[in-house]
Amino acid sequence: MDVRYRISHLGDDVELTDEMLDCEINNPILFWFYMRELNYFEELGLLHRRRVVNTKTLELMLGTIIRERWEMWNPTVLALQHRDNDDTYYENFARLGTLLERKDNRRRRRRKARRAVWHWLTNPQYPPP
Repeated sequence: MDVRYRISHLGDDVELTDEMLDCEINNPILFWFYMRELNYFEELGLLHRRRVVNTKTLELMLGTIIRERWEMWNPTVLALQHRDNDDTYYENFARLGTLLERKDNRRRRRRKARRAVWHWLTNPQYPPP
């Protein structure tokens, strides 16, 4: 069974959270499959935190997958943390996902600023940015 395939057929992250919490009680094998993906990203986050792999390497290897998966899994992780009153669940995955999200937002802002400058340079009738 491929977790990515199963997750892709869920509607949104709320459905994923409900499915995950339901599987923990009613289908422990499926719950274990879901946990494998979460654990994979947690381990990547730990490797990054311990500086075994750097951000550039992760971006080259996985592109936007880590950030996208963090956006998808974030509500589930928060639900697990809240349920067990333990903020350390998947903290390395959270740290890495948030870091990549901030980096991507900075990159987008710089790209937008460069386009504005380029537009101004190529169209001098417009006021400077």
